[in-house]
Amino acid sequence: MIEEKEKKFGIYFQDWSKIVRIIYKNLTATFTNPLGGSIFFEYISPHPKKKGEVVISIFPDSNILKSNGQLSQREHSLFVLTLFIAFNYINAPSIIILDDFDTHLDPLNLEKFFWLFKKLEKKKKWASIIVTKNNYLKFYFFQLLEIYKQWNVSKVHLFRY
Repeated sequence: MIEEKEKKFGIYFQDWSKIVRIIYKNLTATFTNPLGGSIFFEYISPHPKKKGEVVISIFPDSNILKSNGQLSQREHSLFVLTLFIAFNYINAPSIIILDDFDTHLDPLNLEKFFWLFKKLEKKKKWASIIVTKNNYLKFYFFQLLEIYKQWNVSKVHLFRY
């Protein structure tokens, strides 16, 4: 029974980690670094006295870490969004809520994120609620509104606060 669960998780983990790597490369690719950043995973199976664990190594697109070895806030945001999208891609929820996710992202990263998000939203048929204070995102919300108007299947409301 435990071996079967371990095998299922191993397959799930392989699929998920491939998706994470593809999403991260898409979000971090630039003209100067078209390959983007890289993420590597190592799954360590549980032992009788120890839980299993996942070790994640990130090589950001800028290849510059802070002096303490930490990612910048932008790179951390891109990594978290990558994990978020990958989990939702595999688990296929009916609704996705993004609240103030864009605080540390510049317009180029927002554009890449929304391009990817729109593609996956259409493919997976997600409903989404996006909460933000960023006025720059109005352009992307209006793009989403146009897509939904063309489909004639969804009601989208833009709220400002």
